Amino acid sequence: MPTPDARPSSHLQIAFPPLPAFAPPVPEVRTLRNGLRVFLMEDHELPLVSVRAMARAGAAYEAADKVGLASVTTTVMRTGGTAANPGDRLDDELGSLAAAIDVSNGALTTTASAECLSDRLPRVLELFADVLRRPAFPEDKIELARMLLRTAISRRNDQVGAMAHRAFQIAMYGKASPFAREPEYATVDAIARDDLRAFHDRFLRPDRMRIGLVGDFDTERAFALVDQFFGDWPKASAPLPAVATDPIALEGRRVFYAEKDDVNQTHVLLGAPGVRRSDPDWPALRVASFILGAGGFSSRLVKKVRTELGLAYAVGGGFSAEYDRTGLFRAVCQTKTESAGQAIEAIVGEIERFLAAPPDDEELATAKDQIQNAEIFEYDSREEVLARRMTLDHHGYPPDFLERVNARIRGVEAREVHAAIQRHVDPRKLNVVAVGPRDGMDRPLSDFGPVTTLDLAIPSSPPRPGSAGIAAP
Repeated sequence: MPTPDARPSSHLQIAFPPLPAFAPPVPEVRTLRNGLRVFLMEDHELPLVSVRAMARAGAAYEAADKVGLASVTTTVMRTGGTAANPGDRLDDELGSLAAAIDVSNGALTTTASAECLSDRLPRVLELFADVLRRPAFPEDKIELARMLLRTAISRRNDQVGAMAHRAFQIAMYGKASPFAREPEYATVDAIARDDLRAFHDRFLRPDRMRIGLVGDFDTERAFALVDQFFGDWPKASAPLPAVATDPIALEGRRVFYAEKDDVNQTHVLLGAPGVRRSDPDWPALRVASFILGAGGFSSRLVKKVRTELGLAYAVGGGFSAEYDRTGLFRAVCQTKTESAGQAIEAIVGEIERFLAAPPDDEELATAKDQIQNAEIFEYDSREEVLARRMTLDHHGYPPDFLERVNARIRGVEAREVHAAIQRHVDPRKLNVVAVGPRDGMDRPLSDFGPVTTLDLAIPSSPPRPGSAGIAAP
C-alpha cells in the first residue's frame, strides 16, 4: 500500500498506461456462385440477428417521364408482398414472429433490412429472400404508394428549407439531372405495374448485391441459409446503364432565386462541386470543413455570421464527399430577408479569409480533436461496423479505407488543409441560392452575379414539351 508521501498531489501526476491498439471486428466475406457477396459477423451478446442488403438500383435509373418509379417499386415490394406471402398476411406473420422487414431506395442504391430473434432466422430469412426476389406488385398497393407520393408532392413547398434544398440541387446539377428531379403528378400517374416489374427484374440482381448478417448465429449455418434462399437467383442479363453523376462545372458566380412569400426569412446556400471520398484531398478537406462551418460553435461561420453579426441562428458548411460520385461544397444559413445580402457577403468573406492563409494551430488542433473524438462512434456497434464494411465493398473501396482516412486526418498539417481548400473552392465560382420573399432584401441578388429565377411551383398537369421549368428573371 503506497505511503501518503507517494500519493500524487494532482490528477496531472497520475500515470496512465497507454491505450491498447484498436482493431475493429472483421466480418467473414464469401461469394455465392451467382455473384452475391455475403458478410457474416457473429455477436452472441443478445439472441438477435440483423440482416441488411444493398443493391445497385435507385432513383437515378428511372426514366424522366416516370420519376418516382423506384420509390413505388421498393414501397410495394414490402407492402404488396409476394404470391406466396401477400402483404397483409406477411404483416401478420412478421408480427407473430416479432420480426420486421423493410425496403427503401436512394439515388443509386436500394437497401433492405430484416430484424428477428435468432431462433427465427430461418423463416425470416426465407421471407426476406421472397420479398427481394419475387414481389407480386398488386394493383391496390401500387395505387396506395402512388397516393402517398401525390400527397408528398402536394406538400413539398410547405417548408422553405425543403424548397431551398431542391433549388440547390437544380443549381448544382441542372433540372434534368436525376439528382435534381422530383416526382410530379404526371410522372407518378404514368407508373404502371409493368414498370415496377421491369425495374425490379433489371436492377435487383444478386451480382449487384451485398447481404450481411450480424448477431447470434453460427457462421456456417447462416451461410448455408443464405445459399439456400438466394443461391439459385439468376444474375443480371444486361449491364447497368450509364448515369451522369457529377455536378455542373462552374465558370463563374451564378445566383438562383425561388420565391416563397409566406415566410419572413430567406434560406441561403452557397455551393460548388466537391470531391469523392477516394480523392487524396478528402482527409484535409474534412478538417477544413470543421474549421470553416461543420465544427459547431468553434467554426468560423458560426463565430462570424451567428455570434459576431447575429444574422442567423443556424449556419454552417463544408464538404460532403460521396463514395460513388462527386460530392458538394456548401455553406448554408437561414436569415431575415432584410439581412440576406449581408449574410451572403459574410459567408463569402469567411471563405476568402480561409483561402488567404492557413488555419492557426488552435483551430487545427480543435478540428482534429473533434473528428477523432467522434471516430469511435463509427464503431460503436457491430451493426455499424458491418454496414460500413458492406458499403466500402459495394463501392469498390478497400476494407480498411476508414482507418486509413482517420490516420491521415490525425497527421494532417495546416499547410495541407490550406492547399486542399485552395484547390477545390474558388469564391469567384460559386452558386448562390436564395429562397424567400421577393421583396425586402437589403441588397439585390444581382450584386452577387447573374440571376436565374427557378419556378418551383407544383404542376397540376404534365409540363409542356420542351419546358425546362426555369424562367428568366
